[in-house]
Amino acid sequence: MNFEGVRSLLLAVDLGSLTAAASRIGVPVSTVSRRVRELEDDLGYEVLARTGRGVRPAAQATDTIRRLRDVLHAVDACYAEQTPIRRLRVTTTLETALSLLPGLLPAFHADFPEVTVEVQGDHRVLALVESDFDLAFRAGRLPDASFLSRPLPSAPFLLIAAPQLADRLESVERLAATPIVEVRGPPTGLSARWHGTPFRVQPPVIARVDSFTAALPLVEAGLAYIAAPAYLVHELVRAHRVVEVQGVAFDVVPFHALYPKRHRQQAAVMAFIDAVVERLTPARGTRSE
Repeated sequence: MNFEGVRSLLLAVDLGSLTAAASRIGVPVSTVSRRVRELEDDLGYEVLARTGRGVRPAAQATDTIRRLRDVLHAVDACYAEQTPIRRLRVTTTLETALSLLPGLLPAFHADFPEVTVEVQGDHRVLALVESDFDLAFRAGRLPDASFLSRPLPSAPFLLIAAPQLADRLESVERLAATPIVEVRGPPTGLSARWHGTPFRVQPPVIARVDSFTAALPLVEAGLAYIAAPAYLVHELVRAHRVVEVQGVAFDVVPFHALYPKRHRQQAAVMAFIDAVVERLTPARGTRSE
């Protein structure tokens, strides 16, 4: 019996939806659906009844679900109490390593003074166990893998420019003709929605840099605009050093914390993820004033 399938099924029962369960676990809904289907095939009968509004326990499966909960509790009880870690190796994008994590380290260190945090900025999706990382933060949809994941508040992007330049960006055509700063890595160009209508343009590139932090001086100087994470620029927006270009909206990119299964009960790992959630949450609704 696949216990990740049992966990997925029970979470779907509790939330009433395969989609909600997938979001809570941090995997595609197809993964949860496959796990549940394989578990039902293994048991030989349907456990979840699919409805137009989600899922609910099948009529004949009430006792099965109760027994599965008992089995899962028994399995979890078999794990030995973990020795607290003394070193927390974190990998994330270079930008997050530079702009997001340093601000939460003092409070984390106050709660876990015995833990040394090592942060590495890297854009690759690393195999955490094989690479000896304890925690990773990654944007985008993730494949099913040998680590656990937790969905985080999304990091929305804003299109920002200096006030005098933003006033001139009143159409897609002007966006296409005005210089942009790009951060290295695909895709190039600008894809978004203009007042709800999708568009894609290839503006002239004034500079291509390794991080948003390096790009911001060019933006503040009024030489170009950029699409940047809200959490990175909200203080500049509040200070009116840059403004959001109105009418442009980007698709929300999923953001996840990933960690090896052996760390599922590590207090320091969970606390570090909670600290990142707290840092991200205030920036979710950032808009120019």
